[in-house]
Amino acid sequence: MNVRLTILLTVLAVMIGSTWAIIEFTDLVYRDDREPDEPWLYHIEETEITRIEVVHNENAARYFREPGSHQWNIEGD
Repeated sequence: MNVRLTILLTVLAVMIGSTWAIIEFTDLVYRDDREPDEPWLYHIEETEITRIEVVHNENAARYFREPGSHQWNIEGD
């Protein structure tokens, strides 16, 4: 391999590495612009939900499920 090319690639690698180190360790880039994590509410297992109530214009519909069952039932009329 050519000596000049080796020196050029070494200098380029040092420049890229030092730029990464400066950005990573000096908080030069503000990192709070990232997307927020998903809310923890969406990580509920379906088996943990046993009752659901939906209210719309003062009308309520209630659904329940027996623990360990996969069948939903409607409460009331």
